Formats: sequence, C-alpha cells, structure tokens
Amino acid sequence: MTDIVRSASSVDDIIVEARAFIDRHWRADIDPNAWRELVVDHGFAALRWPTRWFGRDLSDADAKKVEAVFAERGVRGPVR
Repeated sequence: MTDIVRSASSVDDIIVEARAFIDRHWRADIDPNAWRELVVDHGFAALRWPTRWFGRDLSDADAKKVEAVFAERGVRGPVR
C-alpha cells in the first residue's frame, strides 16, 4: 500500500473522484485482490475512517452518497 495524503474535499468532489476512479480502474476481468488494493489505496474502502487509516473521514450521510456511486456502477467498493 502507498501513503496517500489527501486534503479536505467536499463530498461532491469525492463523488466526482469516485466516478473517475471507477472509469479509470474498473474492468470486469480485474483480479479481485488487485481491485481491493486499489480501492483501499485510493481511500474508498472505509469512507467513514480517518484519512490516516486510508479512509475519507466522511459522515455517514456523505459516505452513503459515495457508496451509491459504486452501487450504481455495479462495482464492489466501500465497506458498508
């Protein structure tokens, strides 16, 4: 895993980032372990966790908005 430092972003910015992340990295034949590493490394695995723990430090309401992006694309993403 890599250490990624993030500045505070609005939930709208994170939603745009999530869509771009999925567009760039997701493909139906991706190895599940490789996908999980990407999701963790980009801070999408545990949205409510602090950024120092690979999270996004989001409220529950905002995390649900980002989770919806993954769900609408039919892609495994954040832990709910």
